[in-house]
Amino acid sequence: MKVLFLKKSWVVEPLGIAYLAAVLKKNGHEVDLLKIDNNGFMKELKEFKPDILAYSICTGEHKRFLEINREIKKEYSAISIFGGSHPTYFPEMVYEKGVDIIIRGEAEKSFIELLKDIQIKHSCDGIVNFRTLEQNIDRILFPDREFLYKYSENRNNPIKNVITSRGCRFSCGYCFNSIYRDFYKGENWVRYRSPGNVVKECIELKKYSLKLIWFQDDEILTNPRLYELLDLYKKEVDVPFHCQIRIEFLTKDIAKKLKDAGCISVTFAIESGNDYIRQEILDRKITKSKILEGSDILHRVGLKFRTENMCGIPNESLSQMLETLDLNIQCKPAIAWASIFTPYPRLPLGEYAKKNGFWDGSFSSIKETFFEDTVLNTTIKKEIVNLQRLFGFIVGFPVLRKIVLWLLGLPKNKIYDFIHLKWKRNRYKVLYEC
Repeated sequence: MKVLFLKKSWVVEPLGIAYLAAVLKKNGHEVDLLKIDNNGFMKELKEFKPDILAYSICTGEHKRFLEINREIKKEYSAISIFGGSHPTYFPEMVYEKGVDIIIRGEAEKSFIELLKDIQIKHSCDGIVNFRTLEQNIDRILFPDREFLYKYSENRNNPIKNVITSRGCRFSCGYCFNSIYRDFYKGENWVRYRSPGNVVKECIELKKYSLKLIWFQDDEILTNPRLYELLDLYKKEVDVPFHCQIRIEFLTKDIAKKLKDAGCISVTFAIESGNDYIRQEILDRKITKSKILEGSDILHRVGLKFRTENMCGIPNESLSQMLETLDLNIQCKPAIAWASIFTPYPRLPLGEYAKKNGFWDGSFSSIKETFFEDTVLNTTIKKEIVNLQRLFGFIVGFPVLRKIVLWLLGLPKNKIYDFIHLKWKRNRYKVLYEC
C-alpha cells in the first residue's frame, strides 16, 4: 500500500514517523512524506496517489491537522490514520469528521497489522489499541533517514537526532510520561538500546551533513550503560554531541566523562525557582542548592548548558515566577529557555488546573505550541506572556532585573516577540558551537 505521512516543518527531527517509515518499507509498502506548510503539497499528494494518509500529532496541533485532513478528503479519497500522543490519550478522536482510524501507543507492530487487515478485508475498525512493547529495542529498525531527509533543509541540517532509549522513569505531572506508562501496566516501560546499536546508527549519520548529534532522550544520565556508551562513542563516532540530563544526577566525574566523549552542551529542566511549586505542584523533588551545584559543575568542566523553565503554573504568583528568573540568573546558562504552562487534559497538572478553576477544560483553548499565550484564568496574563518573551534576554543581561516589574507591566507587544526570537536564535548558535 502507499502511505503518505503529513507533517508540519520541524526543528527537532520527528524520529517517530521515521521509525514507522523504516518498518513499513521493510514490509513492502511505499512511503512518502509531505510538509503541510509547503505550497503545493496537494499537487504532490495527488501525484503520489496514497492509499493511506498518516498523521502523528500532539494535543494542540490536532485542530489544524483535523481541518487539513477534512480539506484533503473533499478532493481525494484515502483512509486517514491518526497516531501520536493526542489519539493515544483521546481515542474518542476517532469520532471526529474525516478520521477513519486511530492507533494508540508505539505503532511499529500495530501499523503493519492494520495494513494487513485492510488489504485482506478492505475495511478496518476505528481504534487500534496498544500492542505489547518490544523489550529488545535493538530489534527495531533504525529511523529511515532518506524518508526524513526528503527536503534539503533537513538533509543539510548539520544537527541530527538520535534516541538511545524508550520510556522515562519519571512522572512529572505536566508531562505525557506521567500517565503514558499506565497504558502498559505489567510491562517494562523504560528500555535501553545497547551501546553498539546506538553507535552503529551514529556512524551511519556521517554520510550526511553532520556537525553535531543531539541525543533526544528525555534523560540520558540514568542509562545503566552510560559509561560504556560514552567510551564506544568516543572511539567509533568522535562527533560533538548534545544531550538532555536531570541535573540532580550530575557529578563532576560524570560531567568530565561527558566532556571527554565529545559532549559540548547539555539541557536540563529547572521549571520553577520556587521550592513549593517545583517540588509539590510539579513533583520535581530536587532542591535549589542541587540545581546550583550542578550548574557550577558544568561551568567548571566547561560544558555549556540550556535551562528549561515554565511561566504561569497554576497557583504561581508573579513573585514566584521571578524566583525562577533569579535562579536562572544565578545558574548563568548559555540560554535560559522558557515556555508557558499549558494544562493538557488528563495529565495530572491539567486536571489540577481544571479542578481548581484555573481552566475550563476546553480543547478549543489549547494552543498549538506552549510559547503563545496562557489559557489559565489569572489576573497576571500579561505578565506571564511578557516574562516568557523576555526571560532569556534578562538572564543574559541581569542588569535588567532592576526594572523587570516595569517591563512586565507594559502591554504585550511585537518588540518583545522580536527580542525573544532574535535572542533565542543567537544563543542557540552559541550552545551548539563546536
